[in-house]
Amino acid sequence: MSTTSQKQPGDLVRITGGRNKTEEGILHEKTSKGWNVKLKNGEVVLTSFPFVVVLAKKGEFEDGEPWKSILAEDFAEDQDEPIPEAEPAIAEENTTAQNTPESPGTASETAGDEIVESAVDAAQAPAGATETGRLEENTEIPENIAKMTTLQLRELAKQKGVAIARTKADFLRIIKEKKPDENLERLKGKLLFDRVSELHISRLRSKEDLQKLLSK
Repeated sequence: MSTTSQKQPGDLVRITGGRNKTEEGILHEKTSKGWNVKLKNGEVVLTSFPFVVVLAKKGEFEDGEPWKSILAEDFAEDQDEPIPEAEPAIAEENTTAQNTPESPGTASETAGDEIVESAVDAAQAPAGATETGRLEENTEIPENIAKMTTLQLRELAKQKGVAIARTKADFLRIIKEKKPDENLERLKGKLLFDRVSELHISRLRSKEDLQKLLSK
C-alpha cells in the first residue's frame, strides 16, 4: 500500500466509510465536498476526503508497464494501445498453442504485490480453482515461480498457453470469440464490464493468485 498521502486523479483507492465502504476505484475528480471516485462497475461516487485511502499512486508500475483497465475510457481513448494509469485489471483465457504467439495481449503488470483484478475463463479454470475461478488457499507456489519478476511470469504464461489481455481491444477480441454476434461498438464502460462477467470470466485478486494459476 502506498504511504504517500498526497492524492491525485488516477490513484487507485479504497473507500473506508459511507454507503460505498470497502469499494475500490480510481480517483476521478476533486471537489469541494470530497473526491469523485470511479468504481469498478463504472459508477462515479462522491466520497468524503477522510474516507479515501490510497492503495497505489498514479503511474506506479513494475517492469515498465503501467496499470491497465477495461473501464479507463476517461483516461485513454485509444482502444488499440495499452490503457495507462487506471484501475488494474487483466483477463485471461486458455488458448491453443497455435494461437498463443499471435495473442496481442500478453500480460498486465502490478505495482508491487497489489496487482490486479485478473480474470480467467471459469469454464477452463485449472485444477485447484474454485467455482468462481479463484484458486484454493492451500495451492503451493514453487519457489522458482514465487521469485519470478512480472516479465518472467508473462513469459511463463505464454509457454503454458495462457493468453492474457492487456488492452480494451484484447477484451473485445475475447468477447467476439465467445459471442460472434456481439455488437462490439456498444460495449463501453459498465456495459463492457457486465459482459465480461456474463461470459463467466472470473476474478483473480492478486499477484499471488496469478502465481498459483501458473503453478498448475
